[in-house]
Amino acid sequence: MIPGDVKKSGSLMIVNRKATHTFDKFLRQTLAASKTQVLIADSWVDDTIFDTVLDVIAPTNTIKLIFAQHRGTFDARAKRFGQQYPKFAAKRYKHLHDRFMIVDEVGYVLGPSIEDAASNSPALVIVLAQKEKNLLLSFFNDLWSSAKGA
Repeated sequence: MIPGDVKKSGSLMIVNRKATHTFDKFLRQTLAASKTQVLIADSWVDDTIFDTVLDVIAPTNTIKLIFAQHRGTFDARAKRFGQQYPKFAAKRYKHLHDRFMIVDEVGYVLGPSIEDAASNSPALVIVLAQKEKNLLLSFFNDLWSSAKGA
């Protein structure tokens, strides 16, 4: 990461405005290190999510993506991605607003949407402690059971 683009203190990370590559690099490194599962909730997604971050995850890992709205050729790309990544699934939950992810045993609260993180505003990432991660996982599972297939 470029010095000065990121400020960290404890479990809080702030990625400066216009440091989009730095934010994407953080996501890619985090997701590439996953061993078993990646769960992502993002209110807005588009077809770039597959090439920007998801393609670094091992095809043997479970990947679940919940979104509220999608743009572009997301549906077609999701179908093609799922052919190569058999444990990938996406669902729509129309009331989703907040963004977060769980990578194996670590939970993250993301300020911005993945597609435009740090483009026009600074991006916040909060790494959760185990107790909070467990609550977030329960929340994700509740959303997943209420969500509709993509």
